[in-house]
Amino acid sequence: MSFHGFFALPLVAAAFLTSGQKPIKCKHENPQAGPSYRVGWHDYNVEGPKTLFLAISIRARSFSKDEMIGLAHRLKQDFCNEQRLNVAILDNYKAASVVSLNFLYSDSII
Repeated sequence: MSFHGFFALPLVAAAFLTSGQKPIKCKHENPQAGPSYRVGWHDYNVEGPKTLFLAISIRARSFSKDEMIGLAHRLKQDFCNEQRLNVAILDNYKAASVVSLNFLYSDSII
């Protein structure tokens, strides 16, 4: 498994997560500019302020400053009802689908 193009915001340990609750995307007429993405994995925490954790994939060529800023705005617009959003960004959908927070929380990667 390659980690080219891997970026992750600080995450919490998986023991504090719940599964089964599906995030709801907000509908909007004029989507923000930014790279398209696919959600591979998602979950919510069970302790503390409600936080949505996502692992998403984008094209490898989209890892640039301007594209990342556009992606941040687009995610904020797409998940407008979420108070807190924590996102791991990968360049491979299969990897984003199977990634776990135990793996992302490892000090050897972050």
